[in-house]
Amino acid sequence: MRIRLSPFLTLALAFALNAFTATSAAAVTLGVTAQGVCLPNGLGVQVTVTSDAPVGFFNHSLVILFNSIQVGGPYTLAGGGSVTDTFAVVGSAGDTVSVTATVPQEWVDASGNVVGRGGKSAATTATLPGNCGPPEVPGVGRFTGGGNTIDTASGLKMTRGFTIHCDLLLSNNLEINWPGTGRQNQFHMLQHTEAQCTDDPAIDQRPPRAPVDRIDGVGTGRYNGQPGYTVYFTLVDAGEPGTADQIGFRVVGRGGNEVLNMPLQNITGGNVQAHYDQPHRQRP
Repeated sequence: MRIRLSPFLTLALAFALNAFTATSAAAVTLGVTAQGVCLPNGLGVQVTVTSDAPVGFFNHSLVILFNSIQVGGPYTLAGGGSVTDTFAVVGSAGDTVSVTATVPQEWVDASGNVVGRGGKSAATTATLPGNCGPPEVPGVGRFTGGGNTIDTASGLKMTRGFTIHCDLLLSNNLEINWPGTGRQNQFHMLQHTEAQCTDDPAIDQRPPRAPVDRIDGVGTGRYNGQPGYTVYFTLVDAGEPGTADQIGFRVVGRGGNEVLNMPLQNITGGNVQAHYDQPHRQRP
C-alpha cells in the first residue's frame, strides 16, 4: 500500500528533520590540548583541536587564540578529524599561556549546506618548557671586545668597549656611546648585577678556545653622567673574523624611561671575544 503525504505534512517533516540536524550540530563540542615545546629559535606551544562532530560535518572558521590574541588559521575542522599546529610564543621558561579554540561560524556538510550553528569554544593552558636552548654554564668565562655597530633600525652608529665576567667577579667594564641631540650620549656601567653564560654547540667561536660563546647580562650605571640607569645586554662570539658576532643593548632609567634600544644584531666593526676566565685560572 502506498502512502501519500500532503504537501503540508511533507514540509512539516522536512522542518522537523532540519531542526533535529541543527540541534544535533549545535550540540557539537570542541576539545583542545596544548603543550609547551622547544623550537629552533625559542619557545613554542603545540595545539591540537578536536570535535565530536559526525563525519561529513565541516567548520571552516576554526580560530586559535593565545592569551586572547589570534594566531595562525583560520583552519578547517572536520568531523572525525583534528587540527594540529605549532606556534612560536614570546615568554620565558615556566610561563603559563592560555589557549582558546573557537568555531564562530556554522557547520556545513560536504555540499556546503548549513547543518548547525557555530559559536562553540574550548580552552586550556600550556606551560613553556624550561630545558630549551644551550645549557647554562654559570661562573665560567669572560668576554672582551670593542668596535662599532650601525643599528639596522635607526641607522645610528654605536661604539662600545667591555670586559665582562660570567661570575660577576673582578673588574667588569662596559661603556656605550651613540649620537644624541647636540651631544654624544654615553652609558657607563658601574656595577654588573646579573649574568647568564651559555655555550651553543652549533657555534665554533675559536680562536681562542673558550667554554662559552654568549652572555646575557644586566648592570647599573650612569647615562650622560646621571646615575640610576640599567643596561640589559647580550654579547655573542660567533668566531673569526667577527662579522657574525652579535650584540644587543637596552638602557632604561627610573620609571621605565628607555634611552637606548638596540636589538640583537651582527656587529659592523670590531669584535666580541669569549675567553676562559684566566684570572681565576680556570683554563685546563
